[in-house]
Amino acid sequence: MTTLREVLQGTGALLKGMKVTFGYIFRRHFNVPYPDRKIVLPPRFRGFLRIKDVIQSPIAPVNWQQAVDCTDAPGKMPPCMEACPDHQHARDYIRFIQQKQYLQGLQISRLTMPYSGCLGRICTRPCEDACRMGEEGESIAICQLKRFVADWAAENVPMDQWDPVVEKHAGAERYRIAVIGGGPAGMTGAFILARYGYRVTVFERQPVLGGYLYTGIPPHRLPREVIERESQSVLRYGVEARMNCEVGRDIKFTDIYRDYDAVLLANGAIVPFGLGIPGEELNGVHAGELWLEEVCLGRGKRIGKKAVVIGLGLTAMDCARCALRMGAEEVTFVYRRTRDIAPAPEHEIADAEAEGCKLVELVAPIRVIGEDGHVTGLELQKMRLGDRDSSGRPQPIPIPGSNYIMPVDDILTAISREPNYSFLPLELGFQLRRNKTMIVDENYMTHVPGVFAAGDNVVGAQTVIVAIGQARFASEAIARYLKGQAPKAG
Repeated sequence: MTTLREVLQGTGALLKGMKVTFGYIFRRHFNVPYPDRKIVLPPRFRGFLRIKDVIQSPIAPVNWQQAVDCTDAPGKMPPCMEACPDHQHARDYIRFIQQKQYLQGLQISRLTMPYSGCLGRICTRPCEDACRMGEEGESIAICQLKRFVADWAAENVPMDQWDPVVEKHAGAERYRIAVIGGGPAGMTGAFILARYGYRVTVFERQPVLGGYLYTGIPPHRLPREVIERESQSVLRYGVEARMNCEVGRDIKFTDIYRDYDAVLLANGAIVPFGLGIPGEELNGVHAGELWLEEVCLGRGKRIGKKAVVIGLGLTAMDCARCALRMGAEEVTFVYRRTRDIAPAPEHEIADAEAEGCKLVELVAPIRVIGEDGHVTGLELQKMRLGDRDSSGRPQPIPIPGSNYIMPVDDILTAISREPNYSFLPLELGFQLRRNKTMIVDENYMTHVPGVFAAGDNVVGAQTVIVAIGQARFASEAIARYLKGQAPKAG
């Protein structure tokens, strides 16, 4: 009887497996919306798990080599990993979490960057858009799982066990590397290079590490202790952090270039765009990024009851939700396109609306109106969408005679930002694009030998995970570069 039951069970399992297999063979390709374009996913990835061994010990470190057996190339990675700008080994750390081996899950996440707990709270989650489980229903909550293992380790495991074993490069201790900017890109570069054994110094103009994580994302979304803890996990590798040290003011770039074997520019996009309309010089008109920075550093001032946020990106989301906490009773987004093609993910917009923020679509600011030097209103013009522009999104076109005035006490602009290169001596040979991003080669090196760039410096104002991914590959390129260079100092 037992043998018959086992045969029937085996036959059932075989038939079920055949059904699943043939279902995928004849299944059509499907599309994932993001947000106005369609990403056609590749065929189902059937490669090997990158982490092949089952590690039974709850504290056994993951060896780096176990995670690099497969090439980081299109078609050689699971779709979730390929969609991630940092190529996070999502499928593998999910596998360890499933086995309740949480430390190994964290170590896999930290193979490529140090901010698992931060990203687990604020990442835009491109991996989840590409998750194959979306075919069957909902994608795996990859971002939340990353947060879970990071928080679990913070409570249960000493920091010196968080990371996998990484072999140091021979002679790395002879080389000095300068990282300009202590944000997510700069700290990721420092983390990877210091693990290899290089001597790394980070120059940061603020009194805190974390960059945009600390000064651009408010505490209600990203607790300060999480940022500080994960930044400290970088410093424990011997990274020197020079705080309140602005390159160009406190130290010359030429001195850094002379004394260090390689330089990574990761100072980020910190200069906000202006509106370019009459009246923007009035009191009550705030550059959203700078206002948010003051709020995050505990120096923010309260604002009026009616606030308008111009823009619908991630910074606009944070400005609006902070405005509610800084005195505003009514916060309204004004956006010249529609929410389905906004830079901010839909879940971020929904979170802001859940707190009471309103959205007015297809309107553009024309003029700021004031009285006695302070803003009292904002003149808006209605728009319609036309053909697509260079960004791939429909171009907003003004509708004549549709202007109206919205009463307002404060205006927060959050339309975009650009890097500040005033500290760089351009005579060295740096070359910039029209949008003020740095021109680099395939190895992230600028036109100045030994100077590399990553993050917002290369791609403009983007997300944290994009900056981290850029820094990961730039730092690995720096390590390859130094293997062929003699150190400047012993």
